[in-house]
Order: sequence, then C-alpha cells, then structure tokens
Amino acid sequence: MSLNRRQILKILMIAFLFAGTAMLIPLLFALNIEDHRCAAAFGVLVPILFAAGLGCGYAHRKAPTRKKHIKPKDAYLSIALGWLLVLFVCSLPYALSRHGYTLMDGWFESAAAWTTTGATVLDLRSLPRTLLLWKAMNSWFGGMVLTTLTLTLFPRLGIAEQQITDNDFTGTTTGKLSPKLSSTLKISFALYGVLTLISLFLLLPSGMRPFYAVLNAMTCVSTAGLIDITGTSGAFLITPYIKFVLAVVALLSSVNFLTYYYTYRRKFRLAREYYEVRFYFRILLAASLSMTLVLYVTGTYRTLPQAFGNALVQTLSFSSTSGFVMGGISHWPVFCEVVLLVCALIGGCSFSTASGMKVSRAMVFLKLMTRGVDKRIHPHSTRAVNINGKAVPAKRASSITVFIMLYILVFILGCILMGIENQDMETTFTCVIASLTNTGTGFGKMASANYSIFSGFGRFISTLIMMTGRLEIYPMLLLLSKTFWASDHARLA
Repeated sequence: MSLNRRQILKILMIAFLFAGTAMLIPLLFALNIEDHRCAAAFGVLVPILFAAGLGCGYAHRKAPTRKKHIKPKDAYLSIALGWLLVLFVCSLPYALSRHGYTLMDGWFESAAAWTTTGATVLDLRSLPRTLLLWKAMNSWFGGMVLTTLTLTLFPRLGIAEQQITDNDFTGTTTGKLSPKLSSTLKISFALYGVLTLISLFLLLPSGMRPFYAVLNAMTCVSTAGLIDITGTSGAFLITPYIKFVLAVVALLSSVNFLTYYYTYRRKFRLAREYYEVRFYFRILLAASLSMTLVLYVTGTYRTLPQAFGNALVQTLSFSSTSGFVMGGISHWPVFCEVVLLVCALIGGCSFSTASGMKVSRAMVFLKLMTRGVDKRIHPHSTRAVNINGKAVPAKRASSITVFIMLYILVFILGCILMGIENQDMETTFTCVIASLTNTGTGFGKMASANYSIFSGFGRFISTLIMMTGRLEIYPMLLLLSKTFWASDHARLA
C-alpha cells in the first residue's frame, strides 16, 4: 500500500499542535486554582506536544510534494489516524495527574468525550475540576470537528448523506454554505459558537455556578450530555427551568445547521422547505405524544402536562443523542424505553452535532421499504423514491441501504463482543446502542451512563463502537479491510 507520507505528516502536525494549544487552557486553570498535580501533568505535555508538532511540520516541508488531489484511501487513513492520535494524547492528562487514574481510564474518558457520548468510568463528583474542564472541552471540540467533517470532507468521500438533505429535499444547487472551504469552516464555527453562547446565557440564570454553566454549555451543544447533575459537589440541581433549557439546547443542536444559515441569510423559503427538519419534528411529536399517553395511563405521572413535559424532554434527549437522564426513567414502562431507543438509533439531522443513523437516511430507507411492498403488489411498477417531490438517485439510495446494513452489522458484532462481559440482556443491548449512537445512556445498569461495571476489555470495545458510530462507520471499518491495505497494483490485479 502506497501512503501519502506528506499528508500523514500534516495530520500529525495539526493533531499535536492542536492538542498542545488546547491544553494551555486547563494548565492555566489548574495554576489559578492551585491544582498542582493537574498543572504538572499539563505542564509536561504542552512542550512535548509543541515539539512533536513542530518536528512533524519540519518533516512535512522536507517530504516530496505530491499532487494536491487527495485519494479517498489517504483521506480515510488520515481521518482515522488523526482521530486515534488525538484520543490517545488527550487521555494522557488523566494518567499523569497522579490522582489514581489509569491510562485505560483516561482513554475511555477521552474517547467518550471526543465522540460526544458523554459516558464515564469515573465518579465525576470526585473528579478534579481541571479534568472536568478538560473532559468538557474534549466534548466541545469533538462536536465541532465532526460537524466540520460532515460539512466538508465526508460528502466528498461519500461517507455522509448531507447532500441529500440539501440537493434533493430543498432543490438547492449546492451542499455547501460557501463555495470556498475556508468560508465554509468559518461559517460552521460561527454557528457552533453562537449556539454555545446561547446555551451559556440560558443556563446562567438557573442558579448554576458559572464554572458548571460553562461546562454544561459546551457539553449540551455538542450533545454529549451533562456534567454532574446530582448537585452533591456544589454543581446544580435539576429544576423545571433547567429541563426546559436542556430540551431547547438539545433541539437546537440536533437540527440541521443549514436551516440557521438560510434563516440568517433571509432565505426563508429554503429554510421552510427543509423536509428533513420537518420529518424530524414529526418523529419528536409522535414519540412524545405516544409516551405521554402511556405514562399517564399507567399512572407513572398523575397529570397530562407532567407526563408530556417529561416525555418531551427525554425524547429530545435520546433523539439528539445527548443522553441526559433525570430521575425515574429507569422505572418507566418498557414501551417508553423501546421508543427512546428507536429515537436514539434514528438520531438527529444531518450536519448537526447529533449522532445516530440520521433522519435523512431514515427517510430514504422508509421510502425504500414502502416501495418494496408496493412492488410486490405491482411488480411492473417503476415508481422512484421521492423525497419532497424529488427523486432520490438510485446510487444514493443504494449507498444509504448499505450504510444501514453496516450499522446493523456493527450492532450485532458489538452485542456479541459485549456479551463476553456476562451482563444481563438489557444492559448489554442498550450499552451497544448507547455506544454506537453516542447517546451514552441506556437502561438497566446503563441508566447512569457509567461503564465502570465492565472490565478493561469491555471498556475498550465500547470505545471502538463509539468511534465507529461517530465517524460514520466507514473510516473505522476500512482499517480492518484487507483490500484497503493492499497495494494499488494488487487491487488492480
């Protein structure tokens, strides 16, 4: 296999310099609060990372120049390599802080944060504030980086179906915010930053301490969930207002960001015609109303408004793959648990911080199943799969079908591997769903999103499932493909 060494060196340089720069923030914070252990850990890592980044930059300049066009093989490898390197580097502060955390603990926390899964194997109530800040920062960076990849690189490689939600559903002629990549990145970063500020301003009046307001603004916008909802370490207590804020932020973060851009540019017709967003709202409404009825009839809640409020908040939590749970959900009827898991599997909209299969794929797949049933009745019909009055190309519909089948395959393999942990069926299944959809929260023993019940093997497998789900499956699966590692001549032969 011939690799683009220059491209790989560039990825390494960016990863090292990015991690080193990001660690300056917790380093300064640790020095300010006199957390000497964490300050020493970050203080050792920062110069090492900068030196490694500058070294890779020097080697990059000396490497032979290749054509500017990047092969898909090199792009996939760069994504996976950069992702794994960042996760490993960001796990080191946990192990070097001398607070008793192992490298595996750090790896899990780093992977769960960067994939915006929001799970943990530690007691967050006793975690040093510096490491809490680092975990929240990793979640925020993870949501930002994946949103950017979804908008820029993934569509070029055919990984995501973002182009469907733009070209085919709204009738627009481009799937980008701007014709230039640099402008696209600026706009996507600006949208992400604005949502973060909105979340922060909404959380501050809740009585939450400013430190935890900042942490949860970052984790809520990235759909990673919450940090410390118990209030036992002076964080905050769940109130109706906080529930309302969480629901609003989860909804805003899981909606296709292009709708905000079109609204800002006063292209209201395009924003209104985003069929994916309208379909997403229908899913949320149907799930909330059905669970409201069941919760009220079974006596879980005494009044309809109370049942509807809690059903809506948890629907938004699981559909946005934020995975925040607020008391009593483990005692909800099984019907509600199933509905919430289905919402998590579908996930949010394309080009959002939410994970899951994405609403755009669910729409096309549902249409394909409907057409399949109709063809059994009318074998000679040639009806196309139409979304918002426009036909979806057969090639694109086929790629969505393959993706969903791969998604199911990863789920099955994950259940088999996690079955080695010998937990009960509910815990095993929901653990895999929570990891694959990056929701983090499940049912049974997974209701608290704490994976400490698993061994080192189970935790490592869970992180691989998290990364596979967050990277849209292909980059991780292709690394296991024999064809991917074969040389170009061998593939041609």
